[in-house]
Amino acid sequence: MSGSFLGALATQKTPLSQAASPEPGQRSQKTAQRSKVARNRLIAGGVVALVVVAGIVFLTTRGGQGGILDKVIPGEQGRPVPEFAFEMKAVAVEPTVEDKEQDGAAQDAADIVREELDELYVVAFLDPDSWGDTGAIEDFFTGDAADQLESDTAALTLGVDAGDTYEYVEPTDGTLKVRVLTSANGALMAQADTRFEALAEHTDGTFTTVTSTGTFFFAKDGDDWRIQSYRVDRDEEAAEAPSPAATSTASGDA
Repeated sequence: MSGSFLGALATQKTPLSQAASPEPGQRSQKTAQRSKVARNRLIAGGVVALVVVAGIVFLTTRGGQGGILDKVIPGEQGRPVPEFAFEMKAVAVEPTVEDKEQDGAAQDAADIVREELDELYVVAFLDPDSWGDTGAIEDFFTGDAADQLESDTAALTLGVDAGDTYEYVEPTDGTLKVRVLTSANGALMAQADTRFEALAEHTDGTFTTVTSTGTFFFAKDGDDWRIQSYRVDRDEEAAEAPSPAATSTASGDA
């Protein structure tokens, strides 16, 4: 309520100096009424408390199937998809004509290529909802490259059986070099050399280091840049489990 409303309400109250004193019989009757009201409030308060407790138990347990608090306070099974971005090591320009203004066009194209590859690797390697699903990455490719995705699932993603094999994947390194072919009309094509490394936790409790190295050839597809060909290799080696301190730091708890 506003201050003006409270002020108006206060002026309507009878000052204590002007209030009539109750008769003895009236005083005892009002005391009994207040006691009855107090008992009713205690009973109502107890009922509300029981309802609140029951609600918390329901939301927390959901009959043993995991409640809403599991989503609010995620545990090991609810770890978020890691963020990832390649570190741009170099941008080279291959001009078909000498035009310094194309350096800016080349840098813009390289930035777009990096964004595309950042998203590609998140979908292909880091997001459990799309592990092993080449359909989730097909929009990054065009032409013959799009047609051969199914046969290259093992190289381009964590593999067809990734959902049954891996528990979580944390990126540890990613570098990128881009070479852009330009003309008087701007950037035409781009070659991106990538190196991606991640620590993978398996469903059996073991760990491996996943390494993906590749060369992606991008071309303009309308207003977008798409991969028209590629060469990619994926390797995997046994790795030690991360220390608790490293795990805490990676999750942002340190």
